[in-house]
Amino acid sequence: MPTRFRRAAEQQPLSVCDELKPGHQNQVSAQCLDVESKASSQVASRARSKAEQQMSMLVQMVKKNKPENTEQEIRVRLDDLRRSQGGFSSLKFRDIVTLMLGILVEKR
Repeated sequence: MPTRFRRAAEQQPLSVCDELKPGHQNQVSAQCLDVESKASSQVASRARSKAEQQMSMLVQMVKKNKPENTEQEIRVRLDDLRRSQGGFSSLKFRDIVTLMLGILVEKR
């Protein structure tokens, strides 16, 4: 081994293994929590985007039957309907559209 490599190897102190350092366990658990929070936020964003896709589909279905209403107006009324019903989880798409069409007829 040439002398310059030997000197470089001799000058670098051996580091203590990270697992042996105090507080290492806390760092690992904090990193794991961070990973979990990122994963859950990704799931939430996917759920939001799925809900947004469903809302857009509902708006399009209502707009097809009532073209005189603007998409913004339909969205506002659809959101009001969702709040008054306590959510749409128990309803099918066609039922939601029927309710919306009834509301739009009443409002006009």
